[in-house]
Amino acid sequence: MKKTPKASVLKVIPRTAFWLGIWGLLPFVALALTINFGSQSQLVSATSALVAYGAVILSFIGGIDWGRSLCGDSKIPKIEQSTMMIISNIPPLLGWASLLIGVDWGLFLLILGFVIKLLIDFKLTRQKIYLPWFLQLRCGLTIVVVLILSVVILLKNEIW
Repeated sequence: MKKTPKASVLKVIPRTAFWLGIWGLLPFVALALTINFGSQSQLVSATSALVAYGAVILSFIGGIDWGRSLCGDSKIPKIEQSTMMIISNIPPLLGWASLLIGVDWGLFLLILGFVIKLLIDFKLTRQKIYLPWFLQLRCGLTIVVVLILSVVILLKNEIW
């Protein structure tokens, strides 16, 4: 029977999680490149697609907390499980709102959502609800996503 490693042991990001995270960045990169180097006619659709993809990913990472709260893990008190369920709804709501407020504000709201979710993950990792590798992965991916979205805002508004 295979034993589950303790949280203090598993600090290395599993290869599958790492590569899925990297592959998840590809649409952000491809759409940002299209926005920067594509034709004027591609600008609107690529920017809308970027906001939509960001909203999907933000919803996905919010769902991680929902799923974790349902695991019935004895180290998560019932009150924490309820709190995690409630908090897990914030990222999808921010993602949905980003689709409704126009692309410029939508990009900004996505950045805010990714940063808020990362702060939540810091707290949950400190409480040992998530393994250390998860926070490492989330930090790296969030930094890249926030940088891409920020550069798109700057380029789109000709600030840079």
